[in-house]
Amino acid sequence: MPGGDHTTSARFPFLMENSPIGLVFMDYDHIGLIPNIIITQLLGRASRAVSASIARHPGLAHQPIRDEVEWAPVRKATMVVDPALPNMVYGDLSKLFRALALWAQQYETEECAFEIWAKPGTGEQRRLGTGYFLLDT
Repeated sequence: MPGGDHTTSARFPFLMENSPIGLVFMDYDHIGLIPNIIITQLLGRASRAVSASIARHPGLAHQPIRDEVEWAPVRKATMVVDPALPNMVYGDLSKLFRALALWAQQYETEECAFEIWAKPGTGEQRRLGTGYFLLDT
């Protein structure tokens, strides 16, 4: 993640122009590093679970996510998505996972929080919620 050590107030925008989902990373401090292979596994697990749910119930893709969603830990790392009601729907999660996978390819992953935005930089921009990568100690 860009930024110096212990920059917990720093904000790092990613894909915040001309993209379906944009992210603003925050609350990172370069102490809780998570190998990107673990994030890739976590995103794969979450993506498969969401895709299977939508395949069983196609209308779910357009339903708002009402509660915080957490994916089971992969080697002590957990991903949590806390939706902004009623903006985030289950169909947004696949776009989110793609954006996070792209980010993980470019930057070393850390324990952090991230704001999730739909259509950033446009007149249709809206905040979808907040996500977290957490280390279970």
